Amino acid sequence: MPVRARCILPGMDNLPDEARCKAEGQRLVRLLLSEARSREISIRSLERKVGVGDSVFAKVLGGKVTVQLRHILLMCDGLGLEWGDFFALAYPQDAEKADEELDQKIHRYLVRVGLLHEEALAAQAAQASSADEH
Repeated sequence: MPVRARCILPGMDNLPDEARCKAEGQRLVRLLLSEARSREISIRSLERKVGVGDSVFAKVLGGKVTVQLRHILLMCDGLGLEWGDFFALAYPQDAEKADEELDQKIHRYLVRVGLLHEEALAAQAAQASSADEH
């Protein structure tokens, strides 16, 4: 009889956290959707490309169907994404550094378009370096 994989909470022996599992699956699917949009690939064309039925991925994206690893891998294939590259994108080794770099990019953009003043950016950088010292 096959064993079903379950998401386990740290410190909780064999108790699945279904909500956490579902949320993580949806996060991965949203990341794939973002990739599809950036490549201007529709979900319908992605479904046709990998040979799944109409609206299978749409239902996964909408949360009507529980996401499975198979769905994620098929979507990667349809987008021309190597599986390892996708999971490296989804789970960067240095997530804190990636978050910090993203924050810096967003702030530079906001300064460039005039929604944030450079003084605010300098103040934030000073706060960050002060926090690092503690």
